[in-house]
Amino acid sequence: MRKKSNILVGLLFLITLAIGAFQGTRVQHLRKSEAFYRWILASATQERMAWGSSSADYKDTELYKKVADAMSPKLPDVPVPADSKATEPVSKLGRAAGGGKESSSENDPLIWALAQSEEQAPLRDDFLAYARGGKLEFAKDIQYAEAQASGVSVFNLFFGFRKIAANMLWLQVDRFWHTGMLFRMVPMMRTVVTLDPNFVDAYLIGAWHIAYNATAKMMDTPPHLRKWHPTYKVCIGEKETYYYLAADFLKDGVRKNPRSYKLYFDLGFAVYKEKLKDYPN
Repeated sequence: MRKKSNILVGLLFLITLAIGAFQGTRVQHLRKSEAFYRWILASATQERMAWGSSSADYKDTELYKKVADAMSPKLPDVPVPADSKATEPVSKLGRAAGGGKESSSENDPLIWALAQSEEQAPLRDDFLAYARGGKLEFAKDIQYAEAQASGVSVFNLFFGFRKIAANMLWLQVDRFWHTGMLFRMVPMMRTVVTLDPNFVDAYLIGAWHIAYNATAKMMDTPPHLRKWHPTYKVCIGEKETYYYLAADFLKDGVRKNPRSYKLYFDLGFAVYKEKLKDYPN
């Protein structure tokens, strides 16, 4: 009986590993595709703005033309957006990403589908290789472009459960927001960054929810009703407490991601300046 039990446990473990491998591969694919997609939209904007004075050291223009040609047969033929400054004909991709006469996001689902398609895999790989080598000017601000550019290792395949769980929980955070259940968001967001401490966007969006969205309908606490907070060493009310919670959340992100300028910026500008009027900090 014990032998059968051990075999069953072993089979369950193997099944779990197989599921983890599949999910890990899927998450890697989506992250690479997302970086590629965001770069496409940024480059399409640059095409409509005549590319500015981009350095010859970068490969954005060369790679973008290849992507535009490859995607062209499956894109709608829309007019050039009114905001275009291009002096040369704008590609179908540039026009589709601009939206023509309709909303600028109208064709985004189609472009996203193409960006993650198997047909675009060679160009997607070229994009990731260029991004990793610092050869793309308009991929500098794409979070996963470099970090996820390397191949999926055995470790990522079989032991990436924490990142997978963090992504799944983050979807739940989004559901809480859209259903107005703000009180459930904060503990869930803390769980997300505990599982994946390098999930910078979770810190940024989480702090924004805490400092801005959660307090949007709250009145400022009158000075005479504020109470001394021993941790923050200041007299604050319920609304103001959220600002300090947002600062704490971003500080935790800074400690775990000290090279991310976005966290410093949001902490300094969005919280200390805009909300707390704490200009020295």
